[in-house]
Amino acid sequence: MRHNFLNRAKDGEPSSVARRRAPNDRSWGRFRGEGGASAVEFVLLVPVLAIFVFGIIGFGVAFMQMQTIRGALREAGRAAATGSSTSEVQQHAYQSALGSIDSPSNVHVSPNTGINPVCTPQTIGQDATVTYDTAHLPGGGIKVTIPFMSIVLKPTLKANFRCEV
Repeated sequence: MRHNFLNRAKDGEPSSVARRRAPNDRSWGRFRGEGGASAVEFVLLVPVLAIFVFGIIGFGVAFMQMQTIRGALREAGRAAATGSSTSEVQQHAYQSALGSIDSPSNVHVSPNTGINPVCTPQTIGQDATVTYDTAHLPGGGIKVTIPFMSIVLKPTLKANFRCEV
């Protein structure tokens, strides 16, 4: 029997073993397999996931910058409520912002009294308001940078405190 199989293979006739192995041959697997499908799915999903991850990071940085400015305005509002002058309140906000505010002159204090204290014994119970428009920042606001797009947030942030002098 073995001799017969070898003779058929030598004569060029396909044996039953050769016919069974042909579909499992590497050349057939290249066309029938689904090994490349996962690579194509990976290539299609990676950019979407990258934009999502960088978007989370970008919005986190922007939110941190807004919170820093809000904290600086709260500190300035407390200073205003305890009798500091407008210029002192502006300087206090600028220093507390750790570089997030571009200039102390862009911090608005209401009521604006110049060199006199914002809150006096006559204004106890009234509000002292400190505001900052983020449109004054370089670039026109707080930038959120995501690959292939850029978003600019322009909130006006403020803090209110009652005069307590």
